[in-house]
Amino acid sequence: MLEPPPPVHHWVVDPSAKRPAPSSQVEGDASGSDEGFLPDVLLSFQRALWDMVTPELRGVAVSPERPVIEARFLYERPPTEDEIQIVAEVETYVVSDFGLDVDVSFRAVEVPTSLPRDLEVGERWVYLRREVDDARS
Repeated sequence: MLEPPPPVHHWVVDPSAKRPAPSSQVEGDASGSDEGFLPDVLLSFQRALWDMVTPELRGVAVSPERPVIEARFLYERPPTEDEIQIVAEVETYVVSDFGLDVDVSFRAVEVPTSLPRDLEVGERWVYLRREVDDARS
């Protein structure tokens, strides 16, 4: 005898619902503690980058130093106007997570594939595309 299939769960998303505030914005956290800042920044970028990664984007490096979040979007050729607009849109999403308590500065830069993708002091990768080294293939 066949068993019935497991129940299917349907999730209803309320489009008017607000995203939860990052833990560093939780009411009562007036200490300005950096403990939750890095995870909040990384999670904010994870959401902000949804549907924003183009084939030419080699990586995104972020430097989260409260109260400033800086980011470099590394493109394999000079960024187009559309890509510059995408960077501005990602910046807007990140600002919406943190409000006026944080200053942001995002920029699109050219780093051709002939050059390595290097982090600058204080940066972390939030996105890296897979690149195969021709010397290894």
